[in-house]
Amino acid sequence: QALRPCDAHTLHIGRIMHRRRRGLGVVPKHEGAAEVWRSLDGQVSLLLGDSGNCAAALESEACELAGVRVSHIICVANAKTAQMLLQQHRASTARASEHGPQVQFQVFSMADRLHADDEIDVATDLAEHLSAIQAAVMHESGEVSAKPVKGGSSAAPTSNTTRGILLHCDMGHNRSPALALAFLVSQGLSLRGAYRDVLRQRPTMDPLPPYRRGLRVYEQSLQGRSTLAEGDMFGMHMSQLVEAMSSTDAGQGIVYNMDDTTLGQHLGQGLRMRAASIEALLAEKSEDKHLHIPHMQQSQCARIPGEGME
Repeated sequence: QALRPCDAHTLHIGRIMHRRRRGLGVVPKHEGAAEVWRSLDGQVSLLLGDSGNCAAALESEACELAGVRVSHIICVANAKTAQMLLQQHRASTARASEHGPQVQFQVFSMADRLHADDEIDVATDLAEHLSAIQAAVMHESGEVSAKPVKGGSSAAPTSNTTRGILLHCDMGHNRSPALALAFLVSQGLSLRGAYRDVLRQRPTMDPLPPYRRGLRVYEQSLQGRSTLAEGDMFGMHMSQLVEAMSSTDAGQGIVYNMDDTTLGQHLGQGLRMRAASIEALLAEKSEDKHLHIPHMQQSQCARIPGEGME
């Protein structure tokens, strides 16, 4: 008998807790990792995922994920998760033959809990993280493959021709998407275009407001322009959506007792408006002519982003 969705979710959570109690590490998850950047020659793919995707790559004998051989893992998960994955990486390395694939595993710190008024200086606070991604891109060729494929003519990545760099945090909603956005901007993509490419592949991402503000400052400092408008809801965190909905009601003279029901209504309305904003963004003609990221189906792009925060 097939499990109902709620039963399957309960079983998955049960497995996670069982593995953690027994020190078995993070539960592998093969689905969900997505390519958000590809080098000009098609040889390097930047994959965005979560801790389960990392565990799946380490568990695979060929170190494969999403059809590519993972050569580097950039981990920005919390300390406990990172330690479990580090142990799994050691076990994976021990299993590998002398001539087998070896995955380079690096852990970096990124704050998962930030106050609304905290400031993130991307150029400084994420300098080591971005340098590690750049070094991973250059690893085998010795050259920076800074521009993803132009147009849509390139073949889909395969394990025979493409190696992957997996960028992940715990759930893939906050820290790793923020870092992926920063990397794309560092490669010359506008922040608007970076949002477009990452949201197309991972519509549930929701970086915290300090990361989003820091990215706007980073774009301005690197490119001398800002491509996001104040009203672009695809660039807002869920807390900012609630604030925007509350401000709209106040401007119309509507006064609420801000109880859980009202908060839920504001959040639901904000998420629907952000989903529409994302759909409009994905329909825009990109001004970043030299960049290309493979498209997902429209049905996957337009769904309302989830509310998860790591």
